[in-house]
Amino acid sequence: MPEHSLYQPTFSLMKTTCFFTRCMSASAAVAFFFTLIHSPLAKVLDDFNDNKVTGWEKFDFGSGNGFFEEEDGEFTIGMHQATGQPFFVAATYAGEKFTIEDGVTLEFRVDLIEANQAEAYAVVGFIPSDTPVSQLSGYSLAKDSNDVLLAKGLNKYFYDITEGDWIDTPDNITLSIMMTGKGNSVEITTRVFDIENNNALLFEKTVTDTPEADALDTGDDSPATSFIGKTGNFVLLLYHNDGTGALPASSITLDNAKVYQYESVMIDDFNDNKVTGWEKFDFGSGNGFFTEEDGQFTIGMHQPPGQPFFVAATYGAKTFTIEDGVTVEFSADLIVANQAEAYLVVGFIPNDSPVSQLSGYSLAKDSNDVLLAKGLNKYFYDITEGDWIEYPDNIRLVLTMTGSGTSVDVTTKVLDLENNQAVLFEKTITDTVEADVLDTGDDSPAASFIDRPGKFVLLLYHNDGSGALPASSVTIDNAHASVSGAGDKNQLPVISEVAPVTNSPFLPTSTKITFVVSDDQAIEPGGISITLNGTKYTTANGLAVAGTDKAREVSLGGLKANVNYHAVLAAADSEGESDTRNLYFDTFSEDAFVIESEDYNFDYGEFIQNPVVISELDEDGEINWSENSYIAMEGNLLIDYFDNDVGLNPATHRYRPYDGVTTAPALDMERAKYAEAGGGTKGVFDFALYELEDGEWVNYTRNFPKGDYLVYLRQALFTLTESIATMELVTGDTAEEDQTTDLLGTFIGSESGVDFRNVPLTNEDGSEPVILKLSGKTTLRITQRMTDPEDIYWKQNYLVFIKYVKPVQPTLALQVSSAVNGPYKTDGGAAIDEASRTITLGQAGTTQFYRLSGSAVKIKSIQVANGQVTLKYE
Repeated sequence: MPEHSLYQPTFSLMKTTCFFTRCMSASAAVAFFFTLIHSPLAKVLDDFNDNKVTGWEKFDFGSGNGFFEEEDGEFTIGMHQATGQPFFVAATYAGEKFTIEDGVTLEFRVDLIEANQAEAYAVVGFIPSDTPVSQLSGYSLAKDSNDVLLAKGLNKYFYDITEGDWIDTPDNITLSIMMTGKGNSVEITTRVFDIENNNALLFEKTVTDTPEADALDTGDDSPATSFIGKTGNFVLLLYHNDGTGALPASSITLDNAKVYQYESVMIDDFNDNKVTGWEKFDFGSGNGFFTEEDGQFTIGMHQPPGQPFFVAATYGAKTFTIEDGVTVEFSADLIVANQAEAYLVVGFIPNDSPVSQLSGYSLAKDSNDVLLAKGLNKYFYDITEGDWIEYPDNIRLVLTMTGSGTSVDVTTKVLDLENNQAVLFEKTITDTVEADVLDTGDDSPAASFIDRPGKFVLLLYHNDGSGALPASSVTIDNAHASVSGAGDKNQLPVISEVAPVTNSPFLPTSTKITFVVSDDQAIEPGGISITLNGTKYTTANGLAVAGTDKAREVSLGGLKANVNYHAVLAAADSEGESDTRNLYFDTFSEDAFVIESEDYNFDYGEFIQNPVVISELDEDGEINWSENSYIAMEGNLLIDYFDNDVGLNPATHRYRPYDGVTTAPALDMERAKYAEAGGGTKGVFDFALYELEDGEWVNYTRNFPKGDYLVYLRQALFTLTESIATMELVTGDTAEEDQTTDLLGTFIGSESGVDFRNVPLTNEDGSEPVILKLSGKTTLRITQRMTDPEDIYWKQNYLVFIKYVKPVQPTLALQVSSAVNGPYKTDGGAAIDEASRTITLGQAGTTQFYRLSGSAVKIKSIQVANGQVTLKYE
């Protein structure tokens, strides 16, 4: 090599005065979950495969002693000659700048293939653009064979660590420095990974650089402020740590310079020991619970349900969207499950799909299985063999979803928390727009969940196939999410704190629909609505909106008695982003005539007019019996019922153990008569019919009060898009076989997930409700007529008969227009009181013109007060 004159720097970077500590204990450090082995998509600055040095600016004090070389797909930073003192050569990537922002993680990585000697440091760092690289002001991770260091500047070192397992691995490692904006602070996590050992984590440490003067291991934190909001460059650096003047020239060989920039959200570290932000789903049973203590989160069950069951925790405050080129990653730590059949599930559930349907991407693990689900009984895979079986606890579940066109690449991982997050399991699949081949079930509907906003969900699944398991629980820590590749875009508004609970039955008419809308943008009251059974309510016709512009509190009252309601809650922000929620409930009277689905005839057409609710088991633990209860009554095949089931599994024939009809607890919302009888704590359960198949039927005989009735079947339907059951009048002898029947109507159900909903009795095509005229002793038959031969999840809880009163048609209609010449349309939200000759409606906020149609009347006066318009007519 030719000789070069050397510029003698006036500063020293000797190790005896350099490199760092402001150390935090591992327990104090906030956990992040983006290791090399489960990170979002990287931006590759340079993979060095073109063997041309491009885009890198060299700094070597102007000495000419530093050189760059790119060969065999690797990048070498070196020195031509030994300097006899400390020296460094820096490579600044000038083609792109990066900024550390609040709520965003910026991560720089590079692979250190080898260093030519022990005292040759490889450094990867963020250097602000307004600071010359010669000052080394910024955040820099440095490593040689004996030290791992984090610097903020010359002689300003957070830490200098010289002991650890990483000492045994000097080469073929990845250096990672992650910088996350936290208000005015920056949280810095440094990591070292072993490339040749499945990227096992060798070193990890987190510090926080606050706006105040922090305690450093070496030097003073002056100026104290962090580098939040600073724009800077990706810098690679060779540091030649020659304290004796005797070292030969140093060099380092690198590969794969990468940048990751993603929104990094600690959903919950559970350190405040308060359950906040999590919405519970437990079928409305009250059997699920959340607890948070000792910095951990437990999802559990109060009592064993004797069947499969789950409790879901949905984080409602933030919405995530899988978009083309965007990676969304969810993770959570499973600390312990109380039994082998207790699954922890980490999932992405779209907003437009209730968690009860389990439709989305869900990674589930118990002691014996790892599976990836797209829905109930729709599994991309269910794996039961692997080294991971020996690690049931203290593991991290990672679900990574990357949009790719109209498809989603889904990578699942299980990491060993007690072994430097070593990978125990990893598998990647692609969910395309076409119907993909699943290990279990059919991919229907086939489309991926690309562009579907959704939520972070944690779930306990109690996999009780025998009915004998004790109650399950899982203890969790560190729920975390990240988003990479997304542009700086408006966040979706979020609808939360919805009441009443969806699918609530028998609510009083005083119930109000309430919810909260939150967003990062202003939400105008006019952008919020509730569509109730087809009528849209806004602030113009009765919707109340309060709160601040970014946290609106919404309510609507005025419910009517004995109505089955479907409400669509909607909110749009100032940029047009929106969120919707579907809400189902009814205001049926507690005195309505109800037939429990499990209370079908017995003993050749016998029935109980007013059955009592009793506990399932007697004091000796045997099946209970009372002459006034249907429990343990025995029906007769082809007379009282028909069922294809010939096996009497005790776990699924609990209520009528001698009949082929499958009965088990309904997992529906608890009703008053069951609560008043003691509920689950007293062994009192609301049972339902399960495992329904085409052609099966049951007979119900009762004495009906004379009247006209609307009829609803309470059922839950999963994986089937439609179900059909018919109601028939039994005209033959109910004590004999081959009974004749007349068709009365059809129950056409739609998928509800595990939620129970009311399905009305209608004509055959569902276009009109059927009004039944009933009086005295009548036998009705429910026959299952499924549209799918697969018995998946179809459960029926009860029939409710609502007295039908023909509505009085108003003789008047109020029509409204924004222009005097029209066009006019009927205002369905106006309340017309013909007795007082008064019409009331909400104030629109703009000029409106009104007219009355249907009778020869005229408007006498219009008054506006308190957001309400009152019209009087004569």
